[in-house]
Order: sequence, then C-alpha cells, then structure tokens
Amino acid sequence: MMISVCIMVEKESDFSHQPTVPENIIRTQSSARKVGGIDSGTETEVLLSFKILGTFQTTPFLVKFLLSFGHLTSLQHIILMGNIINGTIPISLSHCRRLERLMFQNNKLTGHLPRELGRLHRLKFLDVSMNNLTGVIPSTFGNLSTLSVLNIARTQISGKIPNELGRLNNLVTLQLSENQLSGEIPFSIFNISSLKFLSLTLNRLVGKLPSKIGLTLPKIRELCLASNHLEGPIPSSLSNASYIEHLDLSSNNFTGHIPLLGNLKHLVQLLLGANIFDSLTNCTLLRKILLNSNQLAGELPPSVTNLSVNLQHFIGKYQNLVSLSIEKNFFKGKIPNSIGKLQKLERLMVTDNLFSGEIPDIFSNLTWLYELDMANNRLSGRIPMSIATCQRLEMLVLQRTALNGSIPKQIFELPQLKFLLYSILQQLNIARNRITGSIPKSLENLAALESLDLSANNLSGLIPTELENLNALQMLNFWDSLQGNNQLCVFDRETAEKLRVTTLCAVITKKKRKTINNQSSSSGLKGLPPRLSYSEIQLATNGFDTTNLIGRGAFGSVYRAVFSTGESGIHTTVAVKVLDLTQSKASKSFVFTSCSSIDHTGAEFKALAMEFMSNGNLDKWLYPEDVECGSTLTLTQRLNIAIDVASALDYLHHDCDPPVVHCDLKPGNVLLDEDMTAHVGDFGLASTIGLKGSIGYIAPEYGLGGKASTSGDVYILGILLLEMMIAKKPTDGIFQEGLSISKFISEVHKSKILDIADPRLFKDNESFSQSSSTNYSSGEYSSSKNKNNIAFRGDECVASMVRVGLSCAADSSKERFTMREALSKLQEIKRLIKLL
Repeated sequence: MMISVCIMVEKESDFSHQPTVPENIIRTQSSARKVGGIDSGTETEVLLSFKILGTFQTTPFLVKFLLSFGHLTSLQHIILMGNIINGTIPISLSHCRRLERLMFQNNKLTGHLPRELGRLHRLKFLDVSMNNLTGVIPSTFGNLSTLSVLNIARTQISGKIPNELGRLNNLVTLQLSENQLSGEIPFSIFNISSLKFLSLTLNRLVGKLPSKIGLTLPKIRELCLASNHLEGPIPSSLSNASYIEHLDLSSNNFTGHIPLLGNLKHLVQLLLGANIFDSLTNCTLLRKILLNSNQLAGELPPSVTNLSVNLQHFIGKYQNLVSLSIEKNFFKGKIPNSIGKLQKLERLMVTDNLFSGEIPDIFSNLTWLYELDMANNRLSGRIPMSIATCQRLEMLVLQRTALNGSIPKQIFELPQLKFLLYSILQQLNIARNRITGSIPKSLENLAALESLDLSANNLSGLIPTELENLNALQMLNFWDSLQGNNQLCVFDRETAEKLRVTTLCAVITKKKRKTINNQSSSSGLKGLPPRLSYSEIQLATNGFDTTNLIGRGAFGSVYRAVFSTGESGIHTTVAVKVLDLTQSKASKSFVFTSCSSIDHTGAEFKALAMEFMSNGNLDKWLYPEDVECGSTLTLTQRLNIAIDVASALDYLHHDCDPPVVHCDLKPGNVLLDEDMTAHVGDFGLASTIGLKGSIGYIAPEYGLGGKASTSGDVYILGILLLEMMIAKKPTDGIFQEGLSISKFISEVHKSKILDIADPRLFKDNESFSQSSSTNYSSGEYSSSKNKNNIAFRGDECVASMVRVGLSCAADSSKERFTMREALSKLQEIKRLIKLL
C-alpha cells in the first residue's frame, strides 16, 4: 500500500512533543525498511511522499527522524520548505534512489552540499535556496540527468560553476543567483537547449558571453546575469531568442554596440542601462525600458541620435509601456509627441540629456503618470497646461532647464478634479529656470507638500501668506528669486521674517521638521525670533559658562544655548557659535550671520544660531575618549553618514550657482543630530577666507598652488570614507615616508579588507539580508514598487565603500568621480543592503 504523509500547521511547532508526529509515520518507516527483501504477496506500507507545510523548529527527535529517510528507498518526495530546520543535509538521502523532489528551501541548513546526492538519478527538483550552505557545487550534480529544476540561490556557495552541469539536458530552471560564485560561466551551461530560466545575478562571475547564446538557448524566457563582472560585447545572436520575456544584463562591464533585438516580440522587461536601441519596434509587449545608470559602453546607433525623428517612431510602438527611463544619456532633439500615446505610462524619466525645444502638450492622456522628471535638459518655452491633468502625479522635477513664462495655476488646482490623487504631491521643484509672474496662492492646497523649490527664477509680486498653511513643508527655497529681486516682496515685516527663517533653516539643515505637541523641549530653531540680542544669548548660555561649551575653533567658540519661547515656556536648545572678532578673518567665516549686536562692554558681538546637534560630531564617534565604553558606529550608520555628507556636498556643488566649494571637510565638521543624520558645517570657507583644508585632507593639486575646486572636495570625501572604514586619521603615525591612507588601503587585497577595517564595524552583529518576493531574477533595485531584495555581505559592503573612497581620492583630479557620481555609488550600496 502506497501512502503520502502531509503535516500542516498554522503556527510554529516542534517535534519534541511526540503526539505532533502521527504514530503511523514511525510504523511506515519500519515497514519501508523491509521493502527490499519481502515476498511479492506480502502487504507493505511504502512511504512515497513526506511534506511539512508550516513552520517547525529543529529538535533532536526531528533530526533523528530526518536521518532515517535514508532507509526509505521508495521515497519519492521530501518537501520541508519554509521551516526553521538547521543542521546539515544528510548524506544518507543518497540511498533514496527513487527520490524525485527534494525541497529544502528557506531553512537554516549549514554545511556543504553532499556530492553523494549526484546518485539520485530520478531527481527532477532540487531546491536548497535561502539557506546558509557553504562550499562548492559538487561536480557530481552533472549526473542528475532527469533534473528539471536546480535552485541553489541565496546561499553562501562559492567557487566555480561546474562544467559538468552542462550535461543536464532536461534542465528547465537554473537558479544560482546571490552567491559567491566566481570564475567564468562554463560555455556548456549555454548549450542546455531546454533552459527557460537562467539566473546568475549577484555573483562574482567574469568572462564573455558566447557568441551563439541566442541559438543555443532557443527556449530561454528569463536571462538574468546582472551585477557580475562580465565583459565584452552583447552577442547579436540574442535576437534569435524569440521567446525571451525578461533580459537583465545590467551592472556589468559590457562594451561595444547594442545588438539589434527587434525579433524579441515577447520581451516585457529590458534592463541594460545607459543605451537605447533602434531595432525594438517589434517588441510590442514591452512594459519596462530601463536604459540608465549602467556600465555599458559604446556609441549609440547613428540613426538614434536624431531623436526628433527616430525616437518618435521608436516609442510609438510600445503601447504597453508603464515605465520609460532614458535619463543620463546624450539624447537630443525634441521630446517626441508619440509619448502621449503611451496611455499606461506611470514613470517618465528623461533627465540629464540634451533635449531641446518646448515640452510637448501631450499629458492629457497620461492619466496614470505619477513620476515625471525632465530636469537637466535644454528645454525652453512654457510649462504645458496638460500636466495639470495628470491626476496621480506625485513628483514633478523640471529644474535646470530654460523654461520661461508663468507657472500654470491649474497645476496647483488639481485637488478640485474628479478622482484626484494629486493632493499627495510631496515635492515640487521648478528651480533654475526663467519662470516669471507671481507665485500662485493655490499652492496652499498642496497639503502634503514637503519640498518647494522655486529658486533661481524671475518671480515677482507678493509671496503669498498662504504658504504659512503648508504644515508639512520641510524645505522652502526662493534663493535667487528672493535675494536681490526687488520685484518679489511680502506683505509685512512679520511675514517676511517668517519666510526668511523658514528658507534659511530649510536650505542649510535639510532636515525633516518635527511637529511639537505639548512638548517641553525642542532642539530645532522653530519658535525663536529671527534675531537674538546679546543679553538673550548670554542668558541662554548661563553667561557663556564653560559647562555649556561644545567646542572651540579657529574663529570662535560654540555653546549650547537653551531658550524659553512662547507662552507655554517650551525650552528650545540650539548651538550658538560666537565669533572671535579679534581674528582678522572671523567675520568672513560664515556666509550667513543671524545675530549682530554689542556685548555688555559695548564691543561688537556676532554669533550664529544653529540647530543643536545632540550627538556631537563624527570625530568623537570614530575616536571616543573611552574606546571600551564609548558608543560605536555600525557599518550601516557609517554608510548613512557618508550618504548624508555626499548629499550635502552634492547640493553645494550642483545646486548652487555659482557652486560652493567646502575645502575643509573632516570628521569634526560632520555634525550628527538626535537621529544620527549627518550635517556638514563650516562650508564655503574657501571663497570667504581662502582656506584650503586641514592637514591630511588637502588635495594634492592644492599643494602645487591649484585653486580650490569641487574636485578637491571629492578628494577630501574619499579620504573621509577611507577614514570611516579603518578608523585611523590620515595623520596617523603609520602613514609615514610617503605612505598615505589611500595608498595604504589600495595595497590591501579586497579579500583582506576586513583585516584592516575598524573591528567595531560589526560589533552589534549587523546582518545584511533581505527577503525576495520573486525568484531572484532581477538586478533592478531602485524602483519603489520593486520589492526584490538581495543578500549583501558585510565584507562586500566595506569593499564597495573602500572602492568609492579610493576612486574619489585619486591623485589626479581627472580620474576622480564628481560628487554626484560618488553620491550615486553610495546610494547604490545602500539599495543593496537592509538591516533585518
């Protein structure tokens, strides 16, 4: 009698309680052991299938039970996925010669994959993904001739992919993504003509793709090789893989021309990045084109460069597109009117190109559009009225173009439309244009607006007092639309002061405002008068008592000041930097001066009130006085701080006109607020007092008399990143006789990076992993709607940050990243990790 056992549970259980396991399972084991030597007339129970559907913990009883599987020679199915089973995979399973399914995915198994499993010649499904397995893939797996699915994704398997796997002529799915596999992909893998799903994403694979890959994989539907180190051209034979639906070759080192892929009629997702094709006109099912931020090189096909004609024809074929991302290229000409035919479009990203002419009035049909970015182009003319019909629009970015004319008021009246979703708009950025006219009062209807940037325009008229009603507003920027523009004014002094404080605080701190409800204290600037007298500051600092002294600098001292504001007596804590005016350059050391008065002796007194940073500066965290008892920064915290610093410098370099060069970035100038968000202080000193940095952080070209530049700031950021990883100052005694911190680290092999890294990086046992909602096939992690996640090891994170630091700290300024590129690299690292 053949039987199948299935145990279903609704909550976590364990096998320590014998009633959990039906007694007939034990009896079945005893009977099954006798199968080999029984008479044909004897009735015997044979266990064919054993399944656990639920969540069980490993106990000694369960381990003993699993080990006994080796005696069940007629067993065909073992399905134990999604449990908390640990230990190793029993070698005795190789005795189950009739086994067809072995499903151990999503457990906590450790150890190596037994090479003896290669004896299971009837095995069709082998899934050990999402475990903690180590070692290599046994070459004996090439003997599993009936295997249809092999899934070893998201483990810690390393080594090379065995060439013997190419003998699996019945293989349909091969999943080896998110491991530590290295070496070249055996060409024999690409000769498995039965393959439909191949994913090797997120490994360390190198080499080139075979030229006939599209011919030898005629049935392939998903080909995902993203995030490796593959190189060479993309084979033109891929155009013969006519069944392919998902093609992801992103984040590699491919070079050369993009092949013609016009025959891929079933293609739904194409992830290549920073390129575009002129032969996709037959891909009518394509829903997502992502051609940005990749390392693909080579020229665009000549016929594509005249985008005013060819892109129009190209786009008009894709009626199913929901996402079109072609930013960071060199596209020119006009934005095609045919985009207006893409009625399912949700994201349109054309930023950082050379598009010119007017924005076409094509948006009335794009009712699903929620993200529109046309920044950094050569667009001119007016903002089209039809944008106001995009009811689901969440983000509108039009900065750094040459747009002119007035802002259509209808854009701000969308809350009156039917089926309105525009009221959730959080960011509106129309900076650096030639916008004229007044600021519409209807802006107050954008109740969820957090960021409003109208800077560097030619606005005039009154600043609406209604802006005070935007309670969610965190950043309000009128810079260069307000400063020096006598056509832009306000009703009265009170409103003016409110707006000045809002603008100043928002642009400098760039920190989310916190609502105060019956709180007795605050660390922000809200509630303080726009100007403070000497007596008020003296009282708030208890007479500049040394107990309130935070630190001293070359041009003054910083005190902790507590002000009592409002009738409710709320205490607001701020930092006040009192300038030492006996220093000749002290009065130039800040771009903004908030307080100017006279002290009790009649002498001039100048100070700057800033948000109080309760967690001090980065220097105190990297080098605490008491190393054993002091707080430490985890790897993730250091990455977040690095991103905050790069974001601030990116703003100074790319969003200020003219760009602001910091020149004195160092741990002491990186301030940390109560949420451990980093803020950069003492910026702009190069333009005001001629300072070019501190010892150990000075760019090489400065020593040769070079002028302060944004590239010099990138160098300093690189030194800071390296310092954060190894917790050694660039002036440390080990860096002598021409050995710099960057040269010291560059000579360390990446596999040994943890040997010199700060041992406190993983003191809190951070775990880098994320759960995947798909079958690990995609290398795209930037979309907010894509919940695919990736395991990312700590050593890889450290190595990645070190690579960014070394690239920034290159001796030659021409070889360094820009600050925006450095920020993008750091953000990419963050997208690949997530704390559990």
